Amino acid sequence: MELNDLITETRKLLSLSQTKDALSLLKKFKSKYIENVEFLQIFGEVYLELGKVDKAFEFLEKSCNLDINGQYGSEKFFYLGQIIGGSKGIELIDHGISQLTTKLENNDVNDDVRKFTIKKLNQGLFAEIEIWMTDLCMEPEAETKCDELINQSLTIDESNPESWSLLTSIRISQQRDDDALQALQKSWDLFEQKKTALENNSNVNTTDNSQEISIEYVELIQPLITLSRFAIEMGQYELGGVIASNVRDIDEDNVESYYLEGFTNYLYVKKAQYDLKFPNYDAEIFDSFVIDPKLDGFKENLKQSRENLLQVLKISSQFDVDDDILNHSKFLINEIGGEDDDDEAVSNINEDNWEDEIESDDE
Repeated sequence: MELNDLITETRKLLSLSQTKDALSLLKKFKSKYIENVEFLQIFGEVYLELGKVDKAFEFLEKSCNLDINGQYGSEKFFYLGQIIGGSKGIELIDHGISQLTTKLENNDVNDDVRKFTIKKLNQGLFAEIEIWMTDLCMEPEAETKCDELINQSLTIDESNPESWSLLTSIRISQQRDDDALQALQKSWDLFEQKKTALENNSNVNTTDNSQEISIEYVELIQPLITLSRFAIEMGQYELGGVIASNVRDIDEDNVESYYLEGFTNYLYVKKAQYDLKFPNYDAEIFDSFVIDPKLDGFKENLKQSRENLLQVLKISSQFDVDDDILNHSKFLINEIGGEDDDDEAVSNINEDNWEDEIESDDE
């Protein structure tokens, strides 16, 4: 397989969360491309996705050393900077950002190159913001730096939905809830527009799995999952569920989207029932509040939640599913109980009977 085709296929597998398959594919060509800068970078990215940071560092460091001027891209500096973190990580990311900024200032580049460069520049800006929000969050200039970087991102491309999503995260951390809600809605509007435009493109077919699906379309999955989580964090449960369900237009078996949609329906019911009993919101009381699955007016939401969460269990019987997602899904199903109000026995999902439960649900 030619290198470009190998990298394209690997990125598609990563976008579909098929990380182990991506690693297996790369290993087949390791001896052939082990001194290639781009191959080393994608190998490092895969190891990062697998959580094998030491291995990722090894490949990314070698890739950076072989291409210190960024002739073959600046992303490797961003990834390595994120691994190192702190001030040293910022220096590496700045190195990559400087290279891309110089390229962007070149008036001779065509529109496609400019678009690609802006995309990669945003990747660097996002990586740097992440460090300021984590490793360096206690530094006095952290908030100012985050605002400067996200403003830079929006200046070069205000139509980028990921920039608005990150702005949502920043405003949440700053407890600027109204601004966070505005950024959240703006991000979803732009994501929806982009998704629709890609679906209208002849390279995307959501019903025929034999047809090539564009990488740009598949790359929407993780940002949409992230945005759905922000919506849940902001108490926008209906919107969070809508965003999560849209992910399955791209990947119909995406387990996290099933989980998030199920969770949003559950939270909607929990908040509504809580409000019926308590005049004021108290986080501690809300966290310990247990829903009444038999209470009138919530049957449809609980049914939808249960169906989504049972789908998580079903997928877990065929593919690896994050333990936290799987265990929380079982917990929620157990709290929701039976599908019908007149069920005599409430479903008690546990390690021994959950497979029987999802089979009975299909009958």
